[in-house]
Amino acid sequence: MRGRVVRPQADVGGALASRSMGGRGVRWILALVAMGLLAPAAARADTPVTSLRPWAADNTYLAEDDLDGRAQPTVEPRTVVNHVRKGQWVKIECQTVGEQVYGSALWDKVNGLFVPDAYLKTYTTGFLEGAPRCDAAPPPPLPPPSPRGSKPEPWMTAPWCVPMSRTVRC
Repeated sequence: MRGRVVRPQADVGGALASRSMGGRGVRWILALVAMGLLAPAAARADTPVTSLRPWAADNTYLAEDDLDGRAQPTVEPRTVVNHVRKGQWVKIECQTVGEQVYGSALWDKVNGLFVPDAYLKTYTTGFLEGAPRCDAAPPPPLPPPSPRGSKPEPWMTAPWCVPMSRTVRC
C-alpha cells in the first residue's frame, strides 16, 4: 500500500458499524431516531396562563387563595378543605353557574371538585372562551340500527327536502 494514505476512522457505531454489517445498523438506528421511534416521549408541558386567552386543556390557572373543594357549585357543604392551595397552578376541567359567592356565581371544576372562579386568575369575570360547561347535557344516543332487510321511511331518504311530517312534500 505504497503511496496511499490511510486515515484512522472513529468507531461511530461500534459493532453496528462493523464491516460485517456494512454500516447498515447505524443507518437503521438513524432512521428510527429520525422517525421519532427511539426518541424519548416528549412531555406535554402545561401552559401557565398569564393573560386573557381561550381555554385549552393544558392551560393552568393561578389560585389566589386557599380554596375548599365542593361536590356541587354551592357554598356548603365543603367536600375537601384546602383542595387548592394559594399559589398553586391548576387546570380547569369545566365551568358552570352555581350559588352566588364572593361576588360571582361562576364555579370551576378542578381535580373533580368545584371551586369559586373568583379566586382563580382567569383574567375574566365570565366564562372562558372555549371552556366546556359542566352542566352541558351529553349528546343524545345514536338511534339503533334498522333491522336487516327493512326499508327506511321515504321521508328519511329525501336529503333535498325537509320533512314536516311523515308525508314527504318537496
